[in-house]
Amino acid sequence: MKEDFVQIKVQISVPKSKWLAMYNEKYPELTFNIFSKYLIDENTGVTLFQVTGNTVKRFLKEFRSRIAKDAFQLLFEGVDRVLLNIKTKDPWILSALVKTELLIMYPVPVKNGEILMDTITSRKKFDQFLSELDAQKIKYSIKSVGYFRPIPLLTKNQIEILNLAVKLGYFEIPRKISLTNFAKRLEISPSALSETMRRINNKLAKNYLYS
Repeated sequence: MKEDFVQIKVQISVPKSKWLAMYNEKYPELTFNIFSKYLIDENTGVTLFQVTGNTVKRFLKEFRSRIAKDAFQLLFEGVDRVLLNIKTKDPWILSALVKTELLIMYPVPVKNGEILMDTITSRKKFDQFLSELDAQKIKYSIKSVGYFRPIPLLTKNQIEILNLAVKLGYFEIPRKISLTNFAKRLEISPSALSETMRRINNKLAKNYLYS
């Protein structure tokens, strides 16, 4: 039997004892995002954080004074943004992710001491993940659950126009068909076709750059 995949958003409370909860509360104006997480060994994990905002310099100064030098790497420092690679003992949430092989979508925002995690997985693996959180007495709440349905990058009409454009040699150098003649073939105005092609190219470019 084929296993159904679900898309789930879950909000997880960061334990008050963790540095992330403390700084998240102290600097509510800053934006904390988790970019990646991985285990070094069973008891040690590494998390890549991006912190952005106008008071990030003040945050970084305090962070450096409180966290051991061998526990983090400053990968980038800008006017309003820092990138930190942070090593932690007892990687509570990371251990649960690894044990259950749960894949999450990055970046993961952290606000008001809460991690908002988005995952596409089987319901069985997600239930195992929640059991791990329960075992560690980590508080959480499920925000949404739904079946995963991939959203097509282009509309049906855009796909048809793109296929025809390739077939007629619109993208070749030199073009085998002009925009005006292509528009006549589709029985639409050249301006309407130009706008459609712009939208198609914009979607394809963003998907290529950010995928």
